[in-house]
Amino acid sequence: MRPTLGDVKSKVERLRRIYDNGKRVQTWETIAAKLSTLAGLNNGHVWSWNYVASIHSGAMAPGKKFVRVVDLCLAQINPRQKKWFYFAKRRSVACVYDKSVLGEILTTNFRNMGYRPVTYTRYMQIKRMAHQTRADVLRK
Repeated sequence: MRPTLGDVKSKVERLRRIYDNGKRVQTWETIAAKLSTLAGLNNGHVWSWNYVASIHSGAMAPGKKFVRVVDLCLAQINPRQKKWFYFAKRRSVACVYDKSVLGEILTTNFRNMGYRPVTYTRYMQIKRMAHQTRADVLRK
């Protein structure tokens, strides 16, 4: 479902309140720089403070990328941050070290293969049990 202009405006207003330093243009410049960095716009093309302010005022409709980046910024997610994801299926375990924003995709793909997400503690328990069972079989 595509967010409405009102939804985006309210989210940009929340960002404005977070980064407000008392000076209107500097506040919008700070927000534009933060969003451009999160979007990976480092090839000389960045969102201007005027673009962000225009979306906030309703004079301009935002693009899909802008809407996604605003959501990321409000969730305080760094798209380049990596973390461990742990999955288990009976005596089989898997772990993946990948970007945090891919967590939902990884979880969906592993669920399709019959795995479920587990904590690190449960992952290690299953892994130990699998190794112990394998060692018992090899001893016989």
